[in-house]
Amino acid sequence: MQHSWSISDHQQHLAGSALNELLMPPDPHIFCPQAVPPEYESDVYIIGDAELDNILTTFAKSGLLNNKIVRVDGKGWAKLGDFYPVRRHEARQILFNGSKLVIHSGESIKNVMEIAACGTFQLIGPSVNQSNGIDLSNFQQYNSCEELTQKFEHYWQSVDARRLAASHALAYMKYNQSHLQKTLRLLDIIFT
Repeated sequence: MQHSWSISDHQQHLAGSALNELLMPPDPHIFCPQAVPPEYESDVYIIGDAELDNILTTFAKSGLLNNKIVRVDGKGWAKLGDFYPVRRHEARQILFNGSKLVIHSGESIKNVMEIAACGTFQLIGPSVNQSNGIDLSNFQQYNSCEELTQKFEHYWQSVDARRLAASHALAYMKYNQSHLQKTLRLLDIIFT
């Protein structure tokens, strides 16, 4: 994938308004549903920084995560509770597969795609960039702490609803965001 910031001004001028960015899907041999050893299992995996009064921090302080195994991937979590920090060397695909539910701020569409490709249920925050050709209606999103709390409680209590939503997102990734689909889209961009 070539980012727009790595293209010279001259190349951008030549491309004119036809400059496109195409985000390739995760490697299906790495990011796929798989069983993991018990030490990688968790109830909740939170991706994002714990900043003063943001949605994730307010949610973490609500008490809904009490008595749950919670992994955190971001800054500032040590002050908030008894969470398990994710280390740089840990394979994210194993942690995604070992989690019952992933909550993230939504800042990375790459995370959205990788988690969905693992078949893990996720709640996506309001920061996700919608310009990458991903139809976010295939994923569960939240825009406020109240909405996150409501969806968390619903999906935590309803394992079947959680599995159905995760399966729907996995199928979307497999059939609508595959390497074949992206290649066809790239050819469409090139020849139109």
